[in-house]
Amino acid sequence: MALVASDSPSLWIPFLRRLEQLGGVGAVLLALLEFGMPVQQIPEQRIHLGLVLYAGLFLLRLSLELYAGSAWRSRLLDLGLALVVLGALAVAATRSGDYFASGWLRWLYVLLAAWLLHGLGLLQERLSRGNLRPALFLLGSLAVLALLGALLLMLPGARAQGTRAWTFEEAFFTAASAVSVTGLSVRDVGTDLSFRGQVLLLALIQIGGLGLVALIGSACILERGKLRIRELRFLGDAIGADSPGRARRFLAFMLAFTIVCEALGAWALMRATEGVDLGPHARWWWCVFHSVSAFCNAGFGLSNASLIPFAAHGGILWCLALLVIAGGLGFGTHRDLLALRPLSLDRLRWVRWKLAQKLWWPWRKPSLDVAVQHRLSLHTRLVLVTSALLLGIGMLVFRFSEAPHSLKAATDADPWLMSFFHSAMARTAGFNALDLSVIAPGTLFVLIVLMAIGASPVSTGGGLKTTTVAVAALAVRSMARNREQVEALGRSIPRQVVNVAMAITLIYGLLAVLTVAALLWTQPGLELDRAAFEGISALATVGWSVGVTAEVSSSGHWILAAAMLIGRIGPMAVLLSFAARRQSLEYRYPEAPIQIG
Repeated sequence: MALVASDSPSLWIPFLRRLEQLGGVGAVLLALLEFGMPVQQIPEQRIHLGLVLYAGLFLLRLSLELYAGSAWRSRLLDLGLALVVLGALAVAATRSGDYFASGWLRWLYVLLAAWLLHGLGLLQERLSRGNLRPALFLLGSLAVLALLGALLLMLPGARAQGTRAWTFEEAFFTAASAVSVTGLSVRDVGTDLSFRGQVLLLALIQIGGLGLVALIGSACILERGKLRIRELRFLGDAIGADSPGRARRFLAFMLAFTIVCEALGAWALMRATEGVDLGPHARWWWCVFHSVSAFCNAGFGLSNASLIPFAAHGGILWCLALLVIAGGLGFGTHRDLLALRPLSLDRLRWVRWKLAQKLWWPWRKPSLDVAVQHRLSLHTRLVLVTSALLLGIGMLVFRFSEAPHSLKAATDADPWLMSFFHSAMARTAGFNALDLSVIAPGTLFVLIVLMAIGASPVSTGGGLKTTTVAVAALAVRSMARNREQVEALGRSIPRQVVNVAMAITLIYGLLAVLTVAALLWTQPGLELDRAAFEGISALATVGWSVGVTAEVSSSGHWILAAAMLIGRIGPMAVLLSFAARRQSLEYRYPEAPIQIG
């Protein structure tokens, strides 16, 4: 009997888990009801009562698992959520008035979001066991996320009072633009969306910038403490880690670096916007929204005129430009650069090696005889050199080409700062402080080239990527010099990397041609230069517009939405997602000459 009594708590855990899953579905419906309906039309107390009951099931299940002997280290996520839940319940109990009408109970939605991520983590685990490719999962997850975002944007609570309802086409286009961190929109999100709708849009931007797979993997790691080998390989391929074994550390660095940069950006914008008229939006919300949008290279703003009203405020432009550059350099580049800091682990190991050469140690180890000084990788150096070169070329071209045009009209703005700002924004950001419709055709062509190149790999930006263009250019230089190896900065680039860079460049060019051609075929009277600018802006996830997005018909919106989603995951990933998997051939055909040129 004592044995049965001791095992009785563990017998209830599977039942409570099932009951908690059903409660999670009900809580999602309640959350949609509270989010999507106006406050005066919903029974707030009943909705919060349902959330409290769901939280009670969660706390009861967790308590039984800990009582049954479950390791607390494997329940880090649950323990953190339990603290949030208990804190929200305790603060709501201390407030006067109706307990279930307390706004503090909305913190229980954090528990609901974790439940959703857990469900998506189980789905990802099952998919990783199969033969599904990470690129195809990314494309599918972006499409599904855009669909869910569109349905939420169509709810009455997401739109501002006095504005017309969002159609499905408008909502899907805006949601697809948010998850692909593009910035194109057919509606003014600053005035047509309520505060709830703007929070939803910012959440879609954040998920799109970091990647849904990264967030799901984080939840799984916090919940279980580790991932299986197949899951690590799946996660590493999805987030761009150099090896599956480093996927966890790389993922943790991605999340920490993003939070720190966005927090510092919001703080800097708070300092830069003192005394500045930001319209009807709260100052803190304006700064947080633009900080996240800039670091994620999204380009969404709370004004239909983007940053044109703030062209004379240099502090705002500097903050946003630096955030865009930080997000576009890539997480791998930042991690490599931060390894050079004085107190990094590699630097401490190098100091230990130097001391071992000077002093005699009685417990000397063979590892102390090897120098471990950290050096920047070829990838990082190539990213920095290419990014600086493109940024400088874009700034100089914009400064001297637009001196008699747009810069002449902006008398209150610093012309060099405006040139630097738009050169940085062309790298998949989408903010503009000048009217793009009055820019000279020559400058427009240079901006199209910069948009097509885009940001760096494993970053929040899109485009062809800086390293891809650099490797392709170096390959052309090697052919011109009749060199077998492609060399860069004292290193040789593997032939496989060169072949992939050439293939990506060709595929990207083909996708750009198809996008522009589709716009021209479906939009009679559209000029070639405007179609090229808008199509490349969507495919490179930049978000700049010369007015075409607001003018095109429904078919044009769907073409641009498809280009944004495809451009977010990359052209090579799209090809590999749908290409047939074949084993490598063990034979080779005889060579035959072909005349070229």
